Amino acid sequence: MILKQTLTMFLLMAIGFILYRTKKLTDKGNRELGTILLYLTLPCVIISSYLTEASPEKYRLMGISAAAGASALLVAILMSRFFFGSRRRMEHFCCSFSNAGFIGIPVIEAAIGEEAVFFVATFIALLNVFQWVYGAPVLAGNGKNPMSAKLWTNPVLVAFVIGLLLFLTQLRLPAVVSGAIRMLKNMNTPLAMIILGAYLGQMKLGELFTDGWTYLCSAWRLIAIPIVTFLALCLFPAKYLDIKLVVLIAASAPVGSNAPIFAERCGADSAQAVRCVSMSTIFSIVTLPVLVALAKTLWT
Repeated sequence: MILKQTLTMFLLMAIGFILYRTKKLTDKGNRELGTILLYLTLPCVIISSYLTEASPEKYRLMGISAAAGASALLVAILMSRFFFGSRRRMEHFCCSFSNAGFIGIPVIEAAIGEEAVFFVATFIALLNVFQWVYGAPVLAGNGKNPMSAKLWTNPVLVAFVIGLLLFLTQLRLPAVVSGAIRMLKNMNTPLAMIILGAYLGQMKLGELFTDGWTYLCSAWRLIAIPIVTFLALCLFPAKYLDIKLVVLIAASAPVGSNAPIFAERCGADSAQAVRCVSMSTIFSIVTLPVLVALAKTLWT
């Protein structure tokens, strides 16, 4: 099931690549699709995950998933800081923050089920906060944060607050509204992969496959960090298998697709960000299914 899902995602990425190379999709059009994805589709995914019945057990599981997610993020940030530091700021950022929303969520749905997205929502919110608070100064490299003013208007953070309030209050949205949210969230995977394919289409393939730092960044993001994250999650009781798998998948996803956007706004190497996003996404087609299969075997 996971392999089928990742192959489907690769096919969607190939469609984006072809659309861009045949000039059916322009740079401007791809940026506008990215805006729809960031400001509409992903927030609907987050909100939709909270449109569920509340119970004391779900409150408890939400707290455990938040603790596991925070632990996984800390692992990624510390490992990236140790290995790349200030010498390779772009790789430091790319390895710290995964593509948990656009790639992690569809893999989680395929591996565990749609209801498991509830456990990844907090992880995604925390990841976005850390990107703004920690990642932007890393990229800027001068101790300043050029993105700080935008944190509280972050669409993912806003969606997380809305979704959490809906869950805690058990406020019921009109059927028309909740139906529209669920339809919009289904656009997440196709849009994300087409956009990533177009990113890949902007590059000369020779540049992508001849840069050693890009290989190293991909290996650190897809192999080294997931291994240490797996070991850290072993500390959580076996009965929380679904939460452990959700967090592991989210933490082991490829480089976040908004890395080039952060790079441009912080004066970092945006071309290298595109290379890291593209190569790690391609390699994740192999690493994610293997990782999930191994984790299921060892944790059950």
